[in-house]
Order: sequence, then structure tokens, then C-alpha cells
Amino acid sequence: GGEDGSVVLGRGGAEVPVAELTDGEGPLAGFDTGAADAVRRTDTFPHVADVMVNSMYDPATGTVHAFEEQIGS
Repeated sequence: GGEDGSVVLGRGGAEVPVAELTDGEGPLAGFDTGAADAVRRTDTFPHVADVMVNSMYDPATGTVHAFEEQIGS
């Protein structure tokens, strides 16, 4: 995290401090239990990315849309 700590951005400009994330609410709505802990854990890594992007998740099918096909080499 930065000086003010890491945040998760969501729809409509929502900005939630990582420490205040709640499973199933805000930017994590639709994600299973444990999503907030996973984000907090990743944020503790010594070489965590400055910007991490999570893809769309469809809870009805369990599908997570991948970025690989959209990224050129």
C-alpha cells in the first residue's frame, strides 16, 4: 500500500480501503466468501503490483473472464 494505504475501486467511483473490505459488498459484491481476505493477503506481498485488475466474475456460471486473449506480446 501507499502512504494512505491501498484501496479497491469499484463501480461508480467507489473507493474502499483494503482494511475495510467486506465479502459480498461494494466492489466485492458477487464474489465468494474469502475474497476480501485474498485481496488483503495479496496487498501484503513485498512486490505487490501498483495496479491490480480483476476480471468480471459470473456467479451463475462460475466463469471468470480472462485477459490473456486481449493482451499482445
